[in-house]
Amino acid sequence: MDYFGDYLKKEREQKKISLEEIRDSTKINIRFLKALEEDKFDLLPGKFFTRGIIRTYANYIGLDVKDALNKYDEFLLSQKSPQEKEDMDRDQIDEIKFPKKVKTILGIVVIIILIAISVIFYYKYGKKQPQVSQIAILEETDVPKIKDKILPEIEPEKTEMGLTLEFRVNQKTWFQLYTDGELIFEGIKDEGETFQVTAQNEFIMHVGNAGGFTYSINGSQGKPLGLSGQVSRDILINLENYKNYLKEEQDQTFQFSEF
Repeated sequence: MDYFGDYLKKEREQKKISLEEIRDSTKINIRFLKALEEDKFDLLPGKFFTRGIIRTYANYIGLDVKDALNKYDEFLLSQKSPQEKEDMDRDQIDEIKFPKKVKTILGIVVIIILIAISVIFYYKYGKKQPQVSQIAILEETDVPKIKDKILPEIEPEKTEMGLTLEFRVNQKTWFQLYTDGELIFEGIKDEGETFQVTAQNEFIMHVGNAGGFTYSINGSQGKPLGLSGQVSRDILINLENYKNYLKEEQDQTFQFSEF
């Protein structure tokens, strides 16, 4: 097929849109946009982020995003060597011979067998229940009575479940946000906008202007993620590491009270 970058550039020029205009609106570095139109994918920050740039680029100039990504995949396939294509075909044949559904069923069967074996061992070799004759039965008179004493209620220990990120945008910024492995937002937020996202376990963020916003995690102010105009990707925030993204307590002067 034709070069993918030529296809994008032709569509952009037909609509009389400059790369500078795309850069200013999406905050994507112009050298990434040029690399995309020149098929220099090795200059882009990873295949995952490249697809995000293609989505934003195609959406901005009015292309069908799904069609653009399909053309990108076809172009990558056309660049593979005959040996690489042969290896891919062999993998596909192996998958047909032993499809995922069969693997899943076999996995379930193995789990059921292991559970059955565990139950048998428990009842056969587990601890024996004490005999009734061995249990001391206390009469009501043997229990000391406590009068006029009110025991304090013990509050259950609070456990922190999930994560909530609150954003305030100071400069126009492109975001791509994943929660628990699912894409929930991709696009541009303008200056003055605020929004909130939640997750059970983790967030992954890619941003086109790391210094264009502030954020908090579960109500505590977060550290800066970069400078104005800087592209940051693969920002992973989860239940285990989120405190590493928080500012020290004495520095937390900004509150998200307006959310």
